[in-house]
This record gives sequence, structure tokens and C-alpha cells, in this order.
Amino acid sequence: MLADNGTFFINVGKYQPEASASMATLEAPCLIAVVGKVKSYTADDSKTWISVRPERIVQIDNETRNEWLLDAAKSTWKRLVDMKKAINQADRSPDGLVAAGLGELAARGISIAIEQYGMPESAVYLKTIQSALREILPEKNIDLGLPEELADAPEEIDLEPSASSADSADKEDLILQLLVDLDTDGKGAPRDVLEDEASAKGISPMELEEITNSLMEKGLIYEPNLRYLKRI
Repeated sequence: MLADNGTFFINVGKYQPEASASMATLEAPCLIAVVGKVKSYTADDSKTWISVRPERIVQIDNETRNEWLLDAAKSTWKRLVDMKKAINQADRSPDGLVAAGLGELAARGISIAIEQYGMPESAVYLKTIQSALREILPEKNIDLGLPEELADAPEEIDLEPSASSADSADKEDLILQLLVDLDTDGKGAPRDVLEDEASAKGISPMELEEITNSLMEKGLIYEPNLRYLKRI
């Protein structure tokens, strides 16, 4: 399944009768909302793939999707601002962050997150917000810039215009050919090997994800499981 923040593997079986019934009546391509249990798989190269075992699947319209995107973008932005405020504090304990002006729930969560994961990088989240806003307003070239409270790593942010259509088509053709070349046993191309081969040809992991998402949306490739991609 192609989602607004990545690609997820959906596993629907006899133990999810409501979701299974919903899937049977859907006509692809369409927009859906999924409620279910999330599982993750971490490969040997430490990359993590996400799967969802749905309990409920509901078809939605574009307006509902846009409202969700906007709400998610606003919430993510607020968390970035709160995190930036927190990492500038000498006392990053929950009590210290509450004293600095954060809400009790946010302070407790941020304190645990910093202790568990260390200092975050804002670049990937800013790019995600920017992509969401461009989805909502495709006629505008949304450029977030770097507001002062988040300007910790401007060199990490790539706000250059996207590649031309011709260039994108060439890269899609390249990935399609790699999927064929790497499918040596009929199972599909291993994701980690595909990423290494694409990187050697100048395609970054983030760009590769965008390309494979586009190819799945066009119905040219699919995921036989979390570890592989296969050309149709």
C-alpha cells in the first residue's frame, strides 16, 4: 500500500473479516483509511520495514485525505518546535521541560525520546511537512525555508526544484531494469541490494523510495513481502 508517509505492507486474512470484506469491494486505485496493529521488520542492514495487520479499512475521499495531511503536518510542526525548545534546555527532565513552558504530556514524551534516541535531525521531518503541503496545494511550490526556531541544520535541507519529467522517467526505467536484473530466484529484488545498486548509480535512498512509490502507484511493481520488490 502506498501511503502519504511511505509504503506499507498490508496483511489481510481470515482473522480480519471486516477488513477482508472491505478489501474485496475496493476498486484500485483508491484512497483508504486503515486502523490496525503495526509490526516492524529490521533487516540485517538495520533498515526497518513496516507492516500493518488491519482491523478496519474504510474508503475515503480526497477532501478527507487532505484534512488528515494538514492536521498531521501541523502536529508534526508543533512537535519540531517543542523539541527544538527542549534540546536548548540544560535540564531536559520532564520537570525541567515543564518549567521551560512545555505541557506535561509533551515534556514527558520529549524527555524519554531524547534519552532513548538522542538528538533528532529536523531535516527529514521538514521535508515530510513540505511534501504534505505540496500534496494539498499542488499549484504552489511550497518552500518552508528555515524559520529561526528550527534553523539548526540548513545544509541538511534540500529545497531544490524536483528533477524534470524526462529525468524522472529515465530513473524509473533504470529502477525497473534493476528489479529485473536483481530478481534471480523469482522472489523479487531484495530491497537492500536494490538500494545499494541504485546508490551506486547516483540515486539516494530517499529518491529511490519516491521512485518505487510512483511505480507502485502506476501498477508497474508490487511488494511480494516486506523484504522484496518485484516488477509486474
